[in-house]
Amino acid sequence: MSSEAFHVAIILTPFLVLPVAGWLGRRDARALLLALIPAALTGYFIYTFWVVGTRGPFTATMPWAPGLDLSLSFHLDGLSALFATLITAVGTLIVVYAAKYLEGHPHAGRFQVSLFAFMGAMLGLVLSDNVIAVFVFWELTGFTSYLLIGFDHDR
Repeated sequence: MSSEAFHVAIILTPFLVLPVAGWLGRRDARALLLALIPAALTGYFIYTFWVVGTRGPFTATMPWAPGLDLSLSFHLDGLSALFATLITAVGTLIVVYAAKYLEGHPHAGRFQVSLFAFMGAMLGLVLSDNVIAVFVFWELTGFTSYLLIGFDHDR
């Protein structure tokens, strides 16, 4: 795996762990383990913030739709690394809080999936380097925030 593909995979981690989030989110005692994922991402983005400060901004690119000559590219500079750090740090706190708050809730796994999808959409939104990806992540942010806001619609 190339260095750029590695960075792209790290940035897309919230989407890659959605099945795990749904499975662990349903188990009361293990739901706290989910907090390790955004906590590790927070550490990665703190490191990235340091790298950008010492070596300068960089872009990680991976083919998205080669037939259309589209690539999925993420640009990391000081501001985007700061926002990515904030997104993952606050996401870590929310995962910890929700694990305890939703203990015993029958749909806690669904909430964790929506939360990780929202976190991934926000990361994609602040790090995207092309307008099409910004649009996709913007729409995904809107959809996942709708799922989070309407989560416990019965109450």
